[in-house]
Amino acid sequence: MKALVVQPPVAAGPFCPDAFADNGDGRGICWGLSHIVGFGNGFLLRFDCDLHRDVDRSFLKCGTIQADEDSHFQPRTTLPPGWQKRFMQEAISTRDKTANIDLEAKGEGEATVIYRMNPHLDTRERGLETASLMVRTLRGEISPVQWLEMPPMVINILKQHTEEEPCLSLMQDVDEAMARPRILSASLSLSYQYADVAEMGASFLAVADGDLLAARDAARWMARRAWARRAEFVASAPSPEEALEEAASCAGRPVVLMDVGDNVGGGSAADSTILLREALRLGIGDMLIVLKDPESTFAWHRGELAPTAAGPRSQPELIDATPQALRRALDSLRAGPDR
Repeated sequence: MKALVVQPPVAAGPFCPDAFADNGDGRGICWGLSHIVGFGNGFLLRFDCDLHRDVDRSFLKCGTIQADEDSHFQPRTTLPPGWQKRFMQEAISTRDKTANIDLEAKGEGEATVIYRMNPHLDTRERGLETASLMVRTLRGEISPVQWLEMPPMVINILKQHTEEEPCLSLMQDVDEAMARPRILSASLSLSYQYADVAEMGASFLAVADGDLLAARDAARWMARRAWARRAEFVASAPSPEEALEEAASCAGRPVVLMDVGDNVGGGSAADSTILLREALRLGIGDMLIVLKDPESTFAWHRGELAPTAAGPRSQPELIDATPQALRRALDSLRAGPDR
């Protein structure tokens, strides 16, 4: 036994400075942050442990430690008097770059900070920005008010890379809006186009210090500039046949084909066979496709896979006969030494 964990922290995030050292000599952890939700609030608390090779905390080696609630909410970790009520009255949050923003996200005591980069590489910076707004608000230094503009437009997911045009210019507009007087924060949400919700669509947000008109003007300015360029955000993707033929003709390997509609992070079942069927039809065999189909996997190992077995089980109406080429490929694998 290497360790005995007693009273493990809730939603623990351990501090591990050598997490990415990749030197084969990890030293372990001795502290971290825990997220405790209670009393209508969420608290970030420090926890300590004795799971580090260079730290010896003998008092933590006793397996009968019993800590009461007061040990978690020490004076140095609790909010100052009166801050908890004020904290509950403020609605300051951080959102994903592709979030679909609530239509009611405007008014006093609100501030929404959205990631500025897609891919999401600035989460730490936006978290610090949000925390700064909250602290300044609680201290009475600022009074954030927010305005949301949602023009009737969708930025295609293939046009949402913020380091390339046309999205790059939108982010430059956000920076310009941030430089306006009394503006505390400005954001653009690209939205998630596959979500069947009323809030789906591009959202432009501006947060001002007690000046709702300034927030409105900044948000509308960003939205109008995007609306004037709306044709640039329409995208067309190659068909499965075109994409596979182009990939097969590339001299450099490997080539990665991304089916943006089969997004497991957005609710997809990860069992689409469209690319697989098209690749087999074209005679392309030097490829790897990952499907989630445990039923067919177990049946194949038992030697029971029928030609009609594989397919998108989340949508039975789309299941069609598995190509004979796939059956032959599976049969050859089953007969091999590494079955």
